[in-house]
Amino acid sequence: MNPSVNPYTPWPGASPPFLAGRQGDTKFVEGAFGQAKNGKIGMHPIFVGDPGVGKTTMLNYAVNLAKTEGWMVLSVEARAGYSVVNDLVDQVRSGLESISQDGKTESRIKALLSRIQSIQVSVLGSGAGVGLGRAPQSSLLPVSQVFREIGDLARERETKVVFSIDEMDQLSTDEMQLVLGAMHVANQTQSPLIVVGAGGNGLRAAMKLAKNYGDRFMLTKLQPLNYEEMEAAIARPAEALGVTVAPDAMQLMTEAAKGIPADLQAIAFHAWNFATDKKIDLQAAMDAHAEVALDSQQLDSLDVNEYSGVS
Repeated sequence: MNPSVNPYTPWPGASPPFLAGRQGDTKFVEGAFGQAKNGKIGMHPIFVGDPGVGKTTMLNYAVNLAKTEGWMVLSVEARAGYSVVNDLVDQVRSGLESISQDGKTESRIKALLSRIQSIQVSVLGSGAGVGLGRAPQSSLLPVSQVFREIGDLARERETKVVFSIDEMDQLSTDEMQLVLGAMHVANQTQSPLIVVGAGGNGLRAAMKLAKNYGDRFMLTKLQPLNYEEMEAAIARPAEALGVTVAPDAMQLMTEAAKGIPADLQAIAFHAWNFATDKKIDLQAAMDAHAEVALDSQQLDSLDVNEYSGVS
């Protein structure tokens, strides 16, 4: 079939065409944002789970929802050799400079920009890529104060700030303290700042190590999809384009994915490209499995007769 209209998304972080099995999680995000609209801050959606289970997808859902509301969004991704704080303060500066200024906010924005400049020079250093973990512990204070002042400014302008962190479990201890501190201050002062995050199963331990109250924040563990959810994730995008999926092909693809959305998208993506005549059949699914299989022994053990009903 035509690969240019292939609806499946096997790329890391890409949102699937149909978000199956996450209705409760999307409602949780919407509930957190709804409470923020009503002046209540405290729900910070943070998702954990196994690789490929859809953590970044849920993070993107929250970020896109914030953008539709017109809120300020600050997005960072933790990784080795990268300064989350340096990226963060750059985004804060850009966001502040884009705000239409009136007499009430002009002086505050200038003061914030001046403070951010001093943080980058005196705390992060003048060289690129200097991480917060290399700075003294006291360096957290001015960054935390910036968060507080941004929250005050957002409250005055009747808007909200969403701070998004992917790969949150990869933060250094100092960076994790900054994030948890921002959440704690937002909750204490009801400052309109929501933190949304995604990380691996070790995130809770990293949070507890960074702050003695790090184990008090709520985490949402994403579970693998069940068969019905996987079936919907494959069938609904195909049906929207007039393509059918054979039952034996569906069984093979869902069993191969083992409930992991990223693996399901990968095998469905290749099955689409191998399929012909508006139908994903068993042969297309087998070819797709061969394309993505990492374990040749698993591939060799597959028996087409198991799925076709031939004895």
